[in-house]
Amino acid sequence: MTTLVVGPQGLHDLPVGHAVPGSSALVHYGEHTCPNTGGWIPGYPEDEHNSAGQPLHPFDIVTARFGKGAPITDEYIWSKSIATARGIRVGSSQAQVRAAYPSASTTKSYSTIVYVVAGSGGKLLIEVALHNANAAGEWPATTRTPQGSGPRRRSERSSGCT
Repeated sequence: MTTLVVGPQGLHDLPVGHAVPGSSALVHYGEHTCPNTGGWIPGYPEDEHNSAGQPLHPFDIVTARFGKGAPITDEYIWSKSIATARGIRVGSSQAQVRAAYPSASTTKSYSTIVYVVAGSGGKLLIEVALHNANAAGEWPATTRTPQGSGPRRRSERSSGCT
């Protein structure tokens, strides 16, 4: 899995805007907890080497509708083992993201900054968590700096799952 690379075009051999290729060893089709994701399950086991520290699949693939021929719309990366071509992965600092993608545009919310890296095949969004005084118990009281980031490839529409 450490050889997988995510970018604006998508994750490895799963290009955004196209159906999952039948030859892909990264995912298999089956029942999924959220039907809006399209039914694709990573071919890797759940582990705790991710941003949440709890058992998760290393990534999620979202398609426009349930079914094998639907185009990929979103890809979410949870594993610390998957990186961008410039080495950004879950847990990278805000300084590392800025150094790797100095021309990325940014959008800020109350608890994150999202770096947007445009490419010919889509957009790579890298979300960096910030201190959130309104989320008691989520951050140590002394935290005042960005805590980490996670790359994801996302279209402009939501998957519909929360």
